[in-house]
Amino acid sequence: MRVKVIYVEITNQCNLNCRTCYNRSSLNRERKEVSKAQLITMIEKFLPYGLRRVILSGGEPTLHTAFHNVLDLVDQYPDLSFGIVTNGTNSDDKLIEMLNTRKNFTLQISLDGSSEEKNEKTRGKGIFKKAISFAQQIHNEGSTPLLKMVISQLNYDDIESFYRLAISLGFLPEFSFIYKSGNGSEHWDDKSLSPQQKMQALKLIERLNQEFHTEVFLPLCSMKCPYLDGIDNLSLCIKPDGSIQPCQTLYDTRYSLGNIFQLDIASVEKKAQEMAGLSQKRLQIDYGCNKCLLREGCSKGCMAAAANLNGDPLQDDGECEYRKLIFLKQSLSRMKGN
Repeated sequence: MRVKVIYVEITNQCNLNCRTCYNRSSLNRERKEVSKAQLITMIEKFLPYGLRRVILSGGEPTLHTAFHNVLDLVDQYPDLSFGIVTNGTNSDDKLIEMLNTRKNFTLQISLDGSSEEKNEKTRGKGIFKKAISFAQQIHNEGSTPLLKMVISQLNYDDIESFYRLAISLGFLPEFSFIYKSGNGSEHWDDKSLSPQQKMQALKLIERLNQEFHTEVFLPLCSMKCPYLDGIDNLSLCIKPDGSIQPCQTLYDTRYSLGNIFQLDIASVEKKAQEMAGLSQKRLQIDYGCNKCLLREGCSKGCMAAAANLNGDPLQDDGECEYRKLIFLKQSLSRMKGN
């Protein structure tokens, strides 16, 4: 087993209640946190398994009661890459100083609109100004910070303006599509996107990439679950209660690989192998695939998306039509290239 990345939710507290949030952190009344000592234990446990990167998240990580102590880990482990995912509402001086001076520390600010009006639909009033003020204080020459939008019906018409805003701030825009988990699952039909809308978003981002000569991550559907390749390149998610999730998206504790506070590496590896087995089992299931001309090039999508959408990782992941559109687009591009 190789664990390249751990995504650690260092606190379950959040000061926002975003309509597309996958984990509903704002509803947590009982505070749960991962201490600096516990983080050190995690890092030391996974270093022999190839750990390269630690991402600090939440909740809102800046609300951790010993946040500055946690930040000291960036200097304590200079050979590791660290990242932080924040909503940008808490303009913490030490965080800003470290982001601007440490080459092994990267930033992602979550924002869902290019203006107060657009962002308010997802994140609430007054948030946009705070996040932009925070972003304007970042000038790390070592790595380009990210400004990330979760695309839904609430901001679908704002993609290009958001892209241009990120570039103007010296950030790289990043996008993902809403998925059915946490707050995102509420009023799903009003917030989810059609395959055709996703494809149009993809084409728009590709056009903007060409215009700005950038390589912004494209929000493709999952063509292939990483667990199909086994357990030698894992990115694990660790919740504030210590639950180890197979990935950030397969968030339900039913699929936990164990608990970091009572860590049994052999058991974690065994359960990770079971997840790899589930992904292989998906390949044998007919989701209407026998009638599809693209079946030979398709790996049956994402078991996490299937679990979120239908309650079972062996069910349809809901991305079949979008995959077909992507395959068609790629085929046409290859034909034009020839």
